[in-house]
Amino acid sequence: MIDSVLPLDINPPADDVARVFVARTELVTPAATNEITRALLANDIPALAKYGRFLEPIGRRIVANASAADRMLLEQRLQSAYAAMMTFRDRCAG
Repeated sequence: MIDSVLPLDINPPADDVARVFVARTELVTPAATNEITRALLANDIPALAKYGRFLEPIGRRIVANASAADRMLLEQRLQSAYAAMMTFRDRCAG
């Protein structure tokens, strides 16, 4: 199966090939989820910024599990925070 998904062609052919795959998983603790939820509700961009590239996927999970009453506000705050972080990153890169 691996060769069909990720073919490996070596020229000249090797005598022996060993393929190694490494996986990484990020655990999101209840404390982190609570901190991000509080920061989203307070629109606390500096508190959210420390989660960097993980903010968006964690935030999506928070929004999906939120009550209907909180969902729209959390979604708006998540989009706003992510946009602010990307704008800051782009300014630093330029």
